[in-house]
Amino acid sequence: MIISNQRYELAQKAHKDHWEKRWKGNCERQERTGEYRRYQADLLKKYVNLNSGSKILDVGCGLGGLINYLDYGERYGLDTLMDYFLQDFDMAKEVKWIKGRGENLPFHDDFFDVIISTNFIDHIQDPPKVLAEMRRVVKKQGFLFLTVDTFPWWVKSVKMFLESIGKGNWGHPYTFTRNEVKKIIGGSGFKIIKIFNESDNLKGVIGDNKEKDAIPFKSKSKIDRALEIKKQRGYGGLFGEFLAVILLRIFQEGRFYHKRHTVFIAVK
Repeated sequence: MIISNQRYELAQKAHKDHWEKRWKGNCERQERTGEYRRYQADLLKKYVNLNSGSKILDVGCGLGGLINYLDYGERYGLDTLMDYFLQDFDMAKEVKWIKGRGENLPFHDDFFDVIISTNFIDHIQDPPKVLAEMRRVVKKQGFLFLTVDTFPWWVKSVKMFLESIGKGNWGHPYTFTRNEVKKIIGGSGFKIIKIFNESDNLKGVIGDNKEKDAIPFKSKSKIDRALEIKKQRGYGGLFGEFLAVILLRIFQEGRFYHKRHTVFIAVK
């Protein structure tokens, strides 16, 4: 199921808010991200043979994308917020920065040697179309290096319920299990050659990765809000809202589960 334009715009707003509030001036976060990306750069070199002539694209690169930490090849970074990034932040001169969407990559067929996508496909509007576009622009025998947070099926069910009543994580309209990502990648025509959870080896590098991103219950007064919900949606709506508050408390305090930063390496 593909999300609506309205839901996609909410995700884009959350994307911009993230960089504005959590990145700008936050030296500690930038340093920790740099350490994390250097780990990923070493990982990429382990599985992908690249040289100074290789063409590399980071789709949904953001500000701290992996493309910034590679020291070889012809590098490209694409993001929907690129105009904002170029205006408000210092961007590496060695990278070709491009504004664009993953659903319509502005490149010729068979152009890149490797496509990077880190923590991106759960933010977008149409994941299968994006993967198909990535396959289109990568060369034959070219590589895909994709990471995404994946969850057990029961966590996905809870997150989908929260999303359905407007209590979801605005920046992440999608919640994937590992098998769902495998199907999307395989369905686009890539052949997966390696899958693993990088968070198992990153304690102390990426910090606490417990799920704490869900949107909190907001109201001027809990009693007033409860009465308003009962009036608008009846007791069923009130029960759903109450259940959402309980689930959000559990998820925000990180007592229930750890999300996995799953790495998929594939070849065309």
